Amino acid sequence: NHVLYTDSDVIFANKISKADIHSITSEMVSSGAVVSYGREASKKPQIANTGVMFMDLKKFGALVPKIFNHLVEKGPFPALDQGLINNYLTQNQESRHLLPIHYNWKVYWKLEPSSFEEVKILHFHGPKRGLGLEAIAHLDPGILAEQSPGHVDPYSGLVKQGICCDRGRMATWAVESMVLLTPNLTDIC
Repeated sequence: NHVLYTDSDVIFANKISKADIHSITSEMVSSGAVVSYGREASKKPQIANTGVMFMDLKKFGALVPKIFNHLVEKGPFPALDQGLINNYLTQNQESRHLLPIHYNWKVYWKLEPSSFEEVKILHFHGPKRGLGLEAIAHLDPGILAEQSPGHVDPYSGLVKQGICCDRGRMATWAVESMVLLTPNLTDIC
């Protein structure tokens, strides 16, 4: 009756167990929420980022035609689908639940007081490979300027946050993981 949705720019960092799913489901059901999703760029408990969502399939599915109508009537929205979903749910007072922080962890957040083993889903919200991730991993904001010459990158603040607050640890793990997950060309061709 429930489904976990993620954007394509995530890595499942650690196993999500049946007990984890049961816990999220129980919290969401007891709150009466239609959907559970998480924080945007900050660790502050604000429901905003739809890059990872846990949904009540029946309740959310019933809203989809209404959400599309809302788009036609009042769109477009900043932040595209995220802006549309947030605007619709807020205007129609649909109940949302805050997804536990470890299910939508950002690569630029300071790990402490959490541990790496607690992070379930790492979301490349903002900096991605070729767009700031390596700058964080190598503790060198100059790499970002090399990757996007001629303009100020909108991710520069997040890159600095990842360097200063986390010393690039999550970004380093992510880059190393992507290298391990990248198939060898001789295996493909």
